[in-house]
Parts: sequence; C-alpha cells; structure tokens
Amino acid sequence: TEEPTTEAPTPPAPEPKHNTNATINISGGSLTSECDSAIFLPEKGTMMISGGTITGHTAVYIQSGLTTITGGTFIANGEAVEFADTGDYSGCTATGDAIVVEACENETGLTQVAIKGGTFISQYGKPIASYQASDGPAWADDTAQRITGFVSGGWFSTKVANAGDVYTQDII
Repeated sequence: TEEPTTEAPTPPAPEPKHNTNATINISGGSLTSECDSAIFLPEKGTMMISGGTITGHTAVYIQSGLTTITGGTFIANGEAVEFADTGDYSGCTATGDAIVVEACENETGLTQVAIKGGTFISQYGKPIASYQASDGPAWADDTAQRITGFVSGGWFSTKVANAGDVYTQDII
C-alpha cells in the first residue's frame, strides 16, 4: 500500500493577462529591431516618447492604451505589406509604416494617441498609418473605429494629409 502524501499539489500557472497599469517613458537612446516592430504596445497603460531613435520594420505599433509622442526619430525600414490583423489581439504585423495605430476591441480598452512632434520616416510604407481590426480578415465584425485626427506636429518623410485621411496636417 502507498503512504498518503501531505504535499499540496502544485497550482496551475496563472493565465497571462495584459498589464493594466504599465508606464513607459522613452526620452533618449536608440532601439533597433532587425526583423519586426521595435516596440509593440498591446497594453492598457501609458507610453510617452519625447526623444531617442526607434528603428524597425515598423518602428512603433500601438494597439491599446494611451500614447503621446512629442519628439524622437522613428524609422521604418521594412517592406511595405498590407495590414493583416493577427486574429488574436496578441501580436502585430510589421507593415513597413513608421508608426502603426490599430483600433481594436479587446480587454485592454481603446487606443488613444497624440502625436505632437518627432521625425517619422518610412523607406517603403507610410510615416504614420491608422488601421482598424476589421481591415483584416480575422475580425471583420470588430466595431472599433479607425482612430483619426491624432497628429498635430512633426516632420514626415512623405505628405500625410489627404481629404478624409487620418491626419490633421501636412508636413509641419
């Protein structure tokens, strides 16, 4: 016969959750990704960028939270590819755009963005792009609306203001 054990079973690992109170401040230095987005923000939190150089196939991909950009240099060097939502709200597609803002409905809340300054360069895509999850085939029923009117300053590698587009001004 087996002796009874007094050890408690190991509890299961907790389900991963998005951090709901992250604060990210970037004021200098450089961050480079050789093969993807340099920064991906799917979190409900705050990101403030006032300086530094961020380079990647997409420099910054914002999917949730509050982001304010007042300075810095953002360089996208990846091939321009069509936006394709990942279908699980846990990833991003490097589009070749310097800044990507994706509106989607997920447990982390809506995306809020203010771009007040900085230098935005894309070698093959757009300096700033705004998409909504329903632009991709995985979430055609997502009702989050494309985010518009969030740019009030900066320098852009190409003209970003078109009638009905997401930007508020030409090169500033």
